[in-house]
Amino acid sequence: MISPARERTARMDSSRAVSYTHLDVYKRQVQERGLYFWSQFDAKYTPLLAMHDPGEPDLNGGLVYARYGKGMYIYTGLAFFRQLPEGVPGAYRLFVNLLSATQREKTAR
Repeated sequence: MISPARERTARMDSSRAVSYTHLDVYKRQVQERGLYFWSQFDAKYTPLLAMHDPGEPDLNGGLVYARYGKGMYIYTGLAFFRQLPEGVPGAYRLFVNLLSATQREKTAR
């Protein structure tokens, strides 16, 4: 578990899969930010978000995507089940972006 009082930094990829590049995605997060982050993955997957605690290396496997057929596959280890009920604004923004990722990509073409 990661203490909510500890500082975190986040960086987001400039991919069209997530259009809202807010660095404080989980600024008011509760309990842990996520679990089951991938530590390694195939080159077909693109990491969209890197997070780390001070003095720790970036964790890139918390939010990754790959194009699949006419859509995309998105994996997240982020703890939306904790953040959404607590009303964390960044969690709502990111979640909506993920839900609308393929639609945004279609309109961008």
